[in-house]
Amino acid sequence: MLEKLHRGYDFIRLLYDTIIIPPGVLDEVAEGQFATPHAYVQHYSIVELIEVHSVSRRERLPEAARMHVGEVQSDPTGTGIGLPLLIEETVGRRVAQGMGLSISGIAGQVLKAFRQGAITGIAQQTAGVAPSGAYE
Repeated sequence: MLEKLHRGYDFIRLLYDTIIIPPGVLDEVAEGQFATPHAYVQHYSIVELIEVHSVSRRERLPEAARMHVGEVQSDPTGTGIGLPLLIEETVGRRVAQGMGLSISGIAGQVLKAFRQGAITGIAQQTAGVAPSGAYE
């Protein structure tokens, strides 16, 4: 999703030094656009930002059949660092909330950056969004 925002990865760097993702998330964002996930990472110059961590999940997630592979692989409780799960998809958000996990989406991250003074106006981060809501 960040690649669809005008300077989305630059924006998220204002908040985080590193983003931890499971392999399925990287595969999902690269699919259909790049030959390999590595090509995606190189294209967006995010080699130092992204850490790919495999997760071995012991329990079966409710609604797992309706979730994307990356959502099923995500496990912020297993990292021991207590960060929110950054997720946009409705089913994955519902499951994460049901598990008591802290979640956030892109809008929540923009608000966080604004509150922390990392950005001075929402317009700076939404400059790439056309009036119709489509990304430029």
